[in-house]
Amino acid sequence: DVCSSDLLLYHILENSTAYDAIVEEVRSIKEASTTDVFTVEELKKMVKLDSMLDETLRLDNTLKSIRFRSVDRDVDLDLPLVDGTKMSFSVAKGTMIFLFPTIMHGDEEVFQNAEEFKWDRFLPIENKSPEFRKSGRLIANPVRSEEHTSELQSHSDLVCRLLLEKK
Repeated sequence: DVCSSDLLLYHILENSTAYDAIVEEVRSIKEASTTDVFTVEELKKMVKLDSMLDETLRLDNTLKSIRFRSVDRDVDLDLPLVDGTKMSFSVAKGTMIFLFPTIMHGDEEVFQNAEEFKWDRFLPIENKSPEFRKSGRLIANPVRSEEHTSELQSHSDLVCRLLLEKK
């Protein structure tokens, strides 16, 4: 959606450190390019822009979408309740469930200082993607789903073009 591009551009322009780092990254990749359009490979190299996009989606996701998924294996769950007891239940492989992923986006256990916008939260550390965990379990893709990757790349391409046009 266009809102993602608008919000991404807003956050880039709001933070001078992020702006300088991202514009430099975009310019250096564009200078080495032989095409007028950013390729998928070039967009994948833009780790600073990508980090800003993930943080924008994490805190400002206007869709707040519910996602439907099929459970890929049998799972037994013990969920803690407010009164200190647990509710136990099993979910069978193939069961359709719905998820509200944005609940996790404000979870301090998953994201340190979760309410703070940190444009560099998702930057690689020593060439390794940062890991996010809940109850000790690794969370793969804590912000975006793989099915939205090409749509998000088109948002990134639009923002890159706008940043290069800005005088």
